Amino acid sequence: MMRQLVFILLLSGLACNRQKSAVETDTPTSGSIVVAVDESLTPLLQAEQEAFHALYEKAHIEMRFVSEAKAIELLLNDSVRMAVVTRKLTKEEEEVIKSRKISPRHITVAKEGVAIIAHKSNPDSTLTWMQLRDLIALGKYEDMKTQSPRVVFDEAQSGVVRYIKDSLLQGKPFAKNSFAAGNSKALVDYVADTKNTFGLIGSSWISDTDDSTTVRFLKKIQVVSISKDEDAYQPYQAYIAQKVYPLARSVIVISQEPRSGLGTGFVSFMSGDLGQRIVLKAGMVPAKMPLRVVSVKRGNITN
Repeated sequence: MMRQLVFILLLSGLACNRQKSAVETDTPTSGSIVVAVDESLTPLLQAEQEAFHALYEKAHIEMRFVSEAKAIELLLNDSVRMAVVTRKLTKEEEEVIKSRKISPRHITVAKEGVAIIAHKSNPDSTLTWMQLRDLIALGKYEDMKTQSPRVVFDEAQSGVVRYIKDSLLQGKPFAKNSFAAGNSKALVDYVADTKNTFGLIGSSWISDTDDSTTVRFLKKIQVVSISKDEDAYQPYQAYIAQKVYPLARSVIVISQEPRSGLGTGFVSFMSGDLGQRIVLKAGMVPAKMPLRVVSVKRGNITN
């Protein structure tokens, strides 16, 4: 009986060692990892993932595109080691991760805007801050040209919805005539095909003019300008960088990786020169602006 018990314990120990070894086989440039990502950030993260895989053939990063709330839920449930969202963890959420003897890290990699898009025929191409607030909260605003407008967003628990509630509505709910399309692509298609409709979308979906999907989207919709003071702005890269576009948010990587694994390598890549240039090309604002080195030769000017 004792020998049988010892044998079982040995087998259990070997199984635990194999499981531990399997978990720790990834390095900063190899192995596999799952990353939970707010769906509204899909274009940027797909570009970063593609570039990282091209550099490191032994690395495999699986992107799980979900709502922001779901991404954080997966992180807190210890289902993923990393989430890419547009807010930091609350103190209560941090305590959940710290209970596992891990200090979560927040790394800001970019800034982008929340864009307001509309049907091509929509006469309301510029909205003031107050008009936008009334449109989303009440479904109408003073001097509205659009008849019976509807507001559509990507997903009820997305980072876009959470940001609009916090920054514009101050916690108040959306108007009854607003609804979720399901994802960002469906949102653009609905706005493009439906008159008297406004949409709320992460600006990375419409900012990379070299991307075929972006070009197709921009042909189907118009981007609404927003004014908070006198001048009106669209979510262009320069206006977000200058902090004059009023609906701007940070792209934040939250990591609970206890060691230097593939997640750490991917974060380092996104924060590094190449990763930040990908942010720049995507029409977003890098957290660390890549420098352009210009060589200047001194000499006499001749005619």
